[in-house]
Amino acid sequence: MESLTDEKIMLEVKNGKKEYFNMILDRYYKTVLNYAFRITGNRGEAEDVTQETFSKIYFAAKRYQPLSSFKAFLYTIAFRECLKALGKRKNIIELSSLHEPKSQDNPVSTLENKEKAMIVKNALLKLKPIHRSALILREYQNLSYEEISQVLKCSLAATKNYIFRSKEQLKNILKPILSRGAL
Repeated sequence: MESLTDEKIMLEVKNGKKEYFNMILDRYYKTVLNYAFRITGNRGEAEDVTQETFSKIYFAAKRYQPLSSFKAFLYTIAFRECLKALGKRKNIIELSSLHEPKSQDNPVSTLENKEKAMIVKNALLKLKPIHRSALILREYQNLSYEEISQVLKCSLAATKNYIFRSKEQLKNILKPILSRGAL
């Protein structure tokens, strides 16, 4: 069963084999949670977004058509749920709730990595949600430009532009920090 593609698993769920949905959860729960966390900047909201995303996918299974990649389908729903969560709180970011990276053996190295991760997370949170999402989908989730354009419901050119602008904005946000040698 593990060798089934995501699309085939969803077709099995569509055909009434609801137990197959656990395979989708096993494959994507953590990645969607991480994606939602990077977009919202809030652990609780990310958990809510993740739950809502998988709930919607489960109930949409009876209408599922593998017209594009499952990942595009999945992240489209996750992106919409992130936007809803951000809209509910009117873009107030709770930076204090950011999740710490896993520790390593060297305490000095661990502290430096935590500081760098916090700086990058704070910089990402300053981007517009659509720019942040495009960049996260590309750099963290490894989606293709085509898949990202499907998720964001925009052209391939717009997707490339969002990612380019995101990188430029991050450079500008991080420039003062980089000049001090903090990263």
